Amino acid sequence: IFNGNRLASLSRDVNILLQKQVRDEVLIKTEEKYWQIISLNDKITTINRYAEFLDKLLKKVEDSFNAGISLKNDVLKVRQKKTEVELNKSKLENAIQLATMAFCQYIGISYDGSIVLTDRLVMQTRPEDIYVNNSDVIANRAEYQLLKKSLEAEELKTRLKLGEYMPLVGVGIMSLYTQFDNNKWNDNKMAYFSATVPISDWWGASYSLKERDIREKIEKNNKGDKTGLLNLQMEKAWKDVEDAYKQLSLSGMYRDQAEENFNISMDSYNNGIVDLSDLLEAEAIFQQSESQLIDAKVNYRLNEIRYLQVTGRDF
Repeated sequence: IFNGNRLASLSRDVNILLQKQVRDEVLIKTEEKYWQIISLNDKITTINRYAEFLDKLLKKVEDSFNAGISLKNDVLKVRQKKTEVELNKSKLENAIQLATMAFCQYIGISYDGSIVLTDRLVMQTRPEDIYVNNSDVIANRAEYQLLKKSLEAEELKTRLKLGEYMPLVGVGIMSLYTQFDNNKWNDNKMAYFSATVPISDWWGASYSLKERDIREKIEKNNKGDKTGLLNLQMEKAWKDVEDAYKQLSLSGMYRDQAEENFNISMDSYNNGIVDLSDLLEAEAIFQQSESQLIDAKVNYRLNEIRYLQVTGRDF
């Protein structure tokens, strides 16, 4: 009875851990959907700056054309870029709307077109700020706790099976009161002891207990193997964080170089050293570098969240 109650309690603990697993999975997906919207918002901001630049450039080129300094082809090139930017902006706006609708549906709220997410992709942590030793945190993982509970359940099942073949012992005391003709009461007490030994299934019991012993060993091996996989998962998550941070650093350098190249091209265009095509190409590269930097920030943020999750911490 005692072991049966422990097994029932163990089942309750397992359900709680399974609920935590589901909760973490839902939170991870929520974070992914949320930061997707934030990245799209940042890309809209970038493309709006690009559109403002083209508006100013178009006015300048049209003035030059009207003054007979530049060719009509230059005006057409800038207008073509403006059309391309407006098309990309329209695609981004549609993507933001769909992503917001999907986000609202996932978290169980009604979609409202006025919903605006105000977060920005500002990196505040470095990999070393969140690093932990696997051995220090593996016990916090629900998966590891489930492995321990599974092994404990097998051990309890073995004890229950063993209990089926243990002797049953009974101890009692009995008191008998009698009254005879002289109205005198006699008190007779008697104690008894009984033992029942199940011998009919001894042969089968040995095989049943051996089977339970094998199942325990299998579960121990399973726990060892899966613990190794959990450590491998945490190690991979850490490597992903390091790689994402390197990509973020390189994207930041690329963006700074692209900005410097654009500024030099702008000065050279104003001084008549480079033509319009070179300036538009430099601006396109700059815009592309900013988009890549946004993607790198989102990627680092999501890998950071996944690492916190697989190391059993809040995120």
